[in-house]
Amino acid sequence: MFKLLFIVSFSMCLFFSTVASCKNEKKYSSGGPYYYKDWVSYTIPYKPYNEVTMEEAKTLNSYYEAYFDNNGKIILFTKYLNGEIEWSDKYFYTPDGLLGHREMTKANGEMQVQYFDKKGLIIREEKKEK
Repeated sequence: MFKLLFIVSFSMCLFFSTVASCKNEKKYSSGGPYYYKDWVSYTIPYKPYNEVTMEEAKTLNSYYEAYFDNNGKIILFTKYLNGEIEWSDKYFYTPDGLLGHREMTKANGEMQVQYFDKKGLIIREEKKEK
């Protein structure tokens, strides 16, 4: 009985510590540029992943460049493909630190703006002309 109780207790601790660590977002240093091989999560704003040096990034077919504000929140995220900008996202936050809107710019200059509610859901989208 003791072994079963121990196993159940250990499993619960492991589960809840994993859930807690998943909710903790990685804190990034302010400034930039920082370079990454990839990003994780399809939530907005994107979360850069697998940091590399600028020299390493320039050898890759595609890489990402990021800038962060003083709170460690991403404010600019750009994808490079074959050395050229493929697209760029600018993120704007509300005074309480939530994502307010996002400006997405493609290589051809097309821009789309998305506005978010307090839950992070898109409430309005606008296309901007070049």
